[in-house]
Amino acid sequence: DGPLARETTFDIGPLISALGAEESRDAGTFVCNATYFHSLERFPNALFIHVPPMFPHRATELGTKIGSLII
Repeated sequence: DGPLARETTFDIGPLISALGAEESRDAGTFVCNATYFHSLERFPNALFIHVPPMFPHRATELGTKIGSLII
């Protein structure tokens, strides 16, 4: 009942370029994947950004940069 997969309608190209990130078609398993899948059902332009562990000052910098690019 329903699709096996969903994709965001958000144009992620500029975001990936600005962050020097890599695109992935895998939101992980279980909680991450389920959260993203169900988010896309209600919000087709939703994004799932998996941020690796990092020092707190770097996380704040990255969060600010992502926020300015998305909003």
